[in-house]
Amino acid sequence: MPNPGECSVCNDPRALDVNEALVLQRQSLRAIAGQFGISKETLRRHREHLPELLVRASREMRHFERESLVERLEEITTETRAILRETRDEDEPDNHLALKAIQRLEKQLELEAEILDILRRQPVVNVLIAPELERALADALYPFPEVHEVVVGAIDKARVELDA
Repeated sequence: MPNPGECSVCNDPRALDVNEALVLQRQSLRAIAGQFGISKETLRRHREHLPELLVRASREMRHFERESLVERLEEITTETRAILRETRDEDEPDNHLALKAIQRLEKQLELEAEILDILRRQPVVNVLIAPELERALADALYPFPEVHEVVVGAIDKARVELDA
């Protein structure tokens, strides 16, 4: 199975449209091949590594969302600190407003600590399948060659990653 760097579909400028047709629209390989002028076999190979691409894209999106959330919180904290400084620097300090700004900062720091703690403690779940179960699964899928090949390949890939 080619990796995304070697895949002609992944390197095609229309890759996003092809992926959308495969995943979102669930078009047949024949329809997509006709629409984009790509062979069905090339599309089949591309489809084999789509789950890996989708997982990677999902991880990158979650990372982006987390960074965005932290950045927005930092902006609000900067604004709150500026208000606090202004209340202290005035000729007649507004202690009531200063206390409100301090309370707000405390809440923001708690929220930031909570967010960062969540970011650091994302659980990782590994599901291990006994070799006997792997063989039973492969045997059950033997009458379906395409599915058998994909599942056995995924199991082998997972085994290699676990051994690394």
